[in-house]
Amino acid sequence: MKINVKKTIIMMLILILAMPTTVNAKTNAYAGISSDQAKEIKEAILAKVIPANLTNSYQSTVTEKDACKMILSAIEKYSNKKNSKWNKRVANAKNTVITRQRLAELVYLGANSMGMDFDRLIKEGKYTAYYRVDKLNKKFVTSWFKNSDNVTSRRKGLDLSYWNFSETLKEEFIDFTNTTSEAIEFVTMFGDGKSTYKLMNLTSEYHFRPQAKATYAEAVLAVYRLYNGMETERKPQYIALNKVGENTIDKSLLKRESSLPEVSNQKLPAWNGVTTANKGAASRGALFNNLDRNFHEAEIKFLSNNGFNMVRVQFSFSTLNAPDFPKGKVNERQLEELDRLIEWGIQYNVHIDLCMEGQPEMANQWPNEIQTGNLFKNKTKQKNVLDYWKMLSKRYADIPNKYLSFNLMNEPEAESDEAYTKVFTPIVNAIWEECKDRVVIADVDSNTMTGEGLAKLGVALSYHFYEPNSICYYGLDFFEENFPQIKKAPSWPLLYLPGTLTGEKRSRLVIDGDFSEGTVSIYVRDVYALEKNVLTILADGVVVFEKELKSNKEPNYDMVSIQKEYTAKIPEGTKKIEFVVNGNEGTIRYTSIGITQKGKKYSIYPHDLYDEDYDAVMPTLKYSKGTFAVNEKELVVDFDYYYNKSILPTKELAEDNNVGFMIGEFAPFGPILPKKTLLPYLSMMLKGFKEKGIGWSNGGCNGEGYLINYYDYKGEYKVNKVKGTNFYCNQDVLNTYKKYLSE
Repeated sequence: MKINVKKTIIMMLILILAMPTTVNAKTNAYAGISSDQAKEIKEAILAKVIPANLTNSYQSTVTEKDACKMILSAIEKYSNKKNSKWNKRVANAKNTVITRQRLAELVYLGANSMGMDFDRLIKEGKYTAYYRVDKLNKKFVTSWFKNSDNVTSRRKGLDLSYWNFSETLKEEFIDFTNTTSEAIEFVTMFGDGKSTYKLMNLTSEYHFRPQAKATYAEAVLAVYRLYNGMETERKPQYIALNKVGENTIDKSLLKRESSLPEVSNQKLPAWNGVTTANKGAASRGALFNNLDRNFHEAEIKFLSNNGFNMVRVQFSFSTLNAPDFPKGKVNERQLEELDRLIEWGIQYNVHIDLCMEGQPEMANQWPNEIQTGNLFKNKTKQKNVLDYWKMLSKRYADIPNKYLSFNLMNEPEAESDEAYTKVFTPIVNAIWEECKDRVVIADVDSNTMTGEGLAKLGVALSYHFYEPNSICYYGLDFFEENFPQIKKAPSWPLLYLPGTLTGEKRSRLVIDGDFSEGTVSIYVRDVYALEKNVLTILADGVVVFEKELKSNKEPNYDMVSIQKEYTAKIPEGTKKIEFVVNGNEGTIRYTSIGITQKGKKYSIYPHDLYDEDYDAVMPTLKYSKGTFAVNEKELVVDFDYYYNKSILPTKELAEDNNVGFMIGEFAPFGPILPKKTLLPYLSMMLKGFKEKGIGWSNGGCNGEGYLINYYDYKGEYKVNKVKGTNFYCNQDVLNTYKKYLSE
């Protein structure tokens, strides 16, 4: 046989060249994506949630047809049956590349087909979309999404960071209910039930990039995470409360040595803790911006690795009988998730303090689910709470106190300490009937109650410390409503300056200095409605302003709102400025003092905004070149000031009744503050707690202003991705905490 050598060589070369191409096509399918993403994609294919061989490059742009194929595959695996609707959608889908916005819409529609019927859930009150408001502005929304490449940052458009979606929309007068907005909120907030990952990610500046082309990797990950998230919500197994059995915690873990301190109702240790709210509301998922309704081992492991030994878990009891909420029954799957959380705590030496955030069997009553005041007037709700705590106490009776404690209710709003004691005494007794030594903690968070009644019963006390308000609440809606003139983030340390002109000790504010011609101003928040309130401003003893302050508004707790700035001119060479209220009669609460010199205004703010210090004395201030100082050296705002003013009374009450005490919540609760404010403030408080031997839990773990966040964010802080998770750690904040952790 005659061989054509030339042809043979050519064919061999073609085969040789083709072989590497074939191998590389397979090998390089994951090129351009992270190893974590590649691992997740392989898991999705291996689990047969996603069809194999859809693409040779997961970094390439995805078509609508292939995205629909992925969703169809996940739906049919989840339901274990064919889905004619999505088969038809696949058949009709085009082979055209889609945007991230379109991918979000398809995934959202897929979630509906998998049983998360948002329209039904919203109607029934079982799911609350943050942004849903009454009016519709489709023209604006359509234009916005077409012309913008991002869902952008706070108060500039649609806000998907820590803050409530709806509040930004209201501020921007954007009212809509279209699928696009719902879809983007869903995919950026709903989480994979097995990990910390959201379905789709935002950028470090909270940009969604809706008009960017979607990739195969993004599509696979979104669909696989949706499947995992829905898996945790499926197949509920309901059982009557009195039929609930033992926990499923691995008992061999209890035999291991633990570094956790011993705990009793008589003595709480110097815990270093954080507060989480992953199951804070059954009708809403986690509180704030996290629609993930799951606990995550990665969070507990991260906290343990960094020296934290306690997690205060704000937990809605309504979650226990979700998603269908049958009366008198709980979902065993939810109880098993709680088992896993406690098990992780035992495994990683992290104490779990289980706190009732939402009341039981209130799924259709948002936000009443987490509002506590209604409990104290409703015997049926009280009985429900008692039955649930009794059930949990029995289920976990074999778990030692070093691993588990019960926090009766987050920030109860009882009218009096007597009412608090009356309602919770039978609940405490029911807990101790099932587990006689269980550590039980009661929050003290209101001026109407001290916790004394429950302390006498033997219950430990937890004080929530959020002072000063200008630090802890800056940026929150209610703070901005009450103090609209405060536009800048607060600085630290604060100047000692009481915010009320009243009585003998505080009827006159004096500012000494060498003033040129200019103006002085005072921004008045409100005045006492039952008194005559005359404000007088003097310059070197001469009246430059005098006015009776009145308002036609309805009083609120006997104070009537003014919300107005009053200004007076001061002559050249003035040495003393005085702000005076009329004798012992008037009461004026102000939120800023301003001095304008040579066209530039310098402002100072009271240290007790929104939390009046009734024992304060008015200092004499010294003004020089745009700065203010207090003449009296003993008048300072430091840890001792807050400790004596706010913390010590509850701590002493606990000691008098031989029960434990802790700080159940503290630290700023708003958006991230400047470094020069946040870190020194945290250092002062943490150092003080450590020196006093007081255990603590910060007010939140997840969010922009907190220890960890689900998205990276740019700015002056150092932020690191936590390995093996989808959250980021604020390294500067973490280092500050670690400096003062108790051993």
